[in-house]
Amino acid sequence: MGNDKRPNRSFVCQKSLQKPFSVLYGWMHHFVFGKSQSNSSDGNCKSRKSIEILFSSIKSKALFAKKNDFCRDVNDGQVRMPNNSVPAPRQSQFMDLPVHIREFIYDLIHAEDVLVIRLTSHELKRDVESHRGLSFKLHDAILDDFESILRTTGIEKLIIEKFVDERKVYDYFPYPHLLQVLEINGRVSEANFELLLNRFPNLTKLVVSFQHSDQQFRVSDWKSNVLYSLKTLEIYSNTFGTTESSLVGDSIKAILCDMHSPNLIHLIVNVVGFIPARIQEYHLWVQIRLSKNSHSLKNVEIHLKQLMHPFILDDVENIQIINEWTNNLQLETFHLDINSHMQLWYPIMDTQSNLRILKLAVRNQSWSRLILVLDKSAETLQEVMITGLSFPLSNDGTRTTPLDVGLLENLKLLKTLEIQHQHVESRNISVPAVIRTSLLPKTLKSLKLCNLLLKPHQTLFFLLKLPLLNELALECWTGDEETLAAFLTVLTFLVKFDLTTVQLIKIMESRIKLENLQNDIERMSHTLYNKTKLLQDKSELYSTLILQRVS
Repeated sequence: MGNDKRPNRSFVCQKSLQKPFSVLYGWMHHFVFGKSQSNSSDGNCKSRKSIEILFSSIKSKALFAKKNDFCRDVNDGQVRMPNNSVPAPRQSQFMDLPVHIREFIYDLIHAEDVLVIRLTSHELKRDVESHRGLSFKLHDAILDDFESILRTTGIEKLIIEKFVDERKVYDYFPYPHLLQVLEINGRVSEANFELLLNRFPNLTKLVVSFQHSDQQFRVSDWKSNVLYSLKTLEIYSNTFGTTESSLVGDSIKAILCDMHSPNLIHLIVNVVGFIPARIQEYHLWVQIRLSKNSHSLKNVEIHLKQLMHPFILDDVENIQIINEWTNNLQLETFHLDINSHMQLWYPIMDTQSNLRILKLAVRNQSWSRLILVLDKSAETLQEVMITGLSFPLSNDGTRTTPLDVGLLENLKLLKTLEIQHQHVESRNISVPAVIRTSLLPKTLKSLKLCNLLLKPHQTLFFLLKLPLLNELALECWTGDEETLAAFLTVLTFLVKFDLTTVQLIKIMESRIKLENLQNDIERMSHTLYNKTKLLQDKSELYSTLILQRVS
């Protein structure tokens, strides 16, 4: 009876005990099983099945007893567990997994989920931080508030807004091997910058953005800083003043010409400058970087713009020397956006034979010259985007030579093609016509033509004879409104009876305003109401008619 009168202090602590492991297991089930199923393919079925077997075994060990099967009695400070109860699962069941398995699991965690896992237990926090770090935005103003984090927590991505305070800096970043991404968007002292380059041995991505006139990075001996793990280098600058361009230019030169990163794969340089002579130097510095990494570089993106009149380069001897240094360069992706000094880049482009993606935003470049570049990589090119093309005028100065797309016939793997003629504000100069469209590669999936003259039958060829074409964008100078109206009628017929594979069609107005064809557009919309979504985008300078097929 004594026992019956005694208050029943037994309780079920199932939820409190299972919370840490259930959080982890719930994440594992969602991220591993879900990710495996969404990314499943014939090539990884065996690995996915192995993962499922692995975690099903973990699940069987981690299953908690039901309320009636497992409870603890707390009596006089003593904990008694029934003999027939199931022992409480331990956090160490997950920690007993091999290290490489745990690291594989941690690699699947998104950055924001690292925070959740860290809160599970001290043991798991230490383990996950030994392999994965946090993203942290650093500014001198918050150093005192977040000093404990900088002293104890692993950081995987560091974004620096301002870092000139050199106090206790050597006590920060206790897990330097974790940091892989370093972005510098503000002022950094010389000592701190040199520390950052030397402290992180596994740095794979370095991004430097110059936004201030006194933002400089001077390192006493660049050659002693070897970034073996660096794979990506990005440099951005939009300083305009004469003094700013000079100071920032010296820092950019040091990064491009002096920093040693023998395994660099991706390079992005985006500079808008004010001094023409300085922009000329940027072209040379970038090519010096290309020569230093000619055996490793695969993807290069260059944006160099000057705001004043283009400066004519006359140092031909130095150009030839640099071009010889880059003979071993074999890129897969090349994106060039410049408004001067194109003669510097043709020798490099002419030697590329393995390009998959070529994007050129150049001014006053001829189609016939660029064809020589395209032919070199005819066996590998999959995406070509060329804007700013110009075409020779006829003897009377009014007619232009046509765009011969038949010259692309040899590009057997071409999937995306975008060609834009340089817009000329003159009614006396005709827009170049497109010829030999029937020779375009049948592998095309996306086609965009701007400021070019197409005839209706050529457009119908795109819709009917390119079997893989999914997206068609036309900004063409048509002869009159009746021609465009007739094309819309034929297009309605093709879509209604599923005679074309194209899923997205964009028609951008030029001389003919789409407002003048509202009746034709409304009739088209009514006929295809259950087949397509017909939209008219008026957000830009020129209205665009967008036809989206409904699957």
